[in-house]
Amino acid sequence: MKTGPTKKPPTQEFRVVITGIKVPAQAVTRINRAVQKAVLAEMASMDLGGFGARFMGNGGGTQGIELIAEARGLNR
Repeated sequence: MKTGPTKKPPTQEFRVVITGIKVPAQAVTRINRAVQKAVLAEMASMDLGGFGARFMGNGGGTQGIELIAEARGLNR
C-alpha cells in the first residue's frame, strides 16, 4: 500500500531576541508575560474553525508558549 507524503500543519512562529544588552531578570519576566498575554489575547479573538487551542507553557528558564490547534474532543 502506497501512502503519500504527510502534510505538515500550517505554522507561524514569532520570536523576540535581545542581543547586546543585559536585561535584568525582572524585566525579562515582565517582557515574557507581556508577549504571552498579547498572543493569547489575539488567539482568543480568532475563529479557530471548530478547533481549540491548547496552551503549553513553561515556568522554567525557557521563555515562551506553544499553542496547538486540535479538533475538540480528541485527547492527545
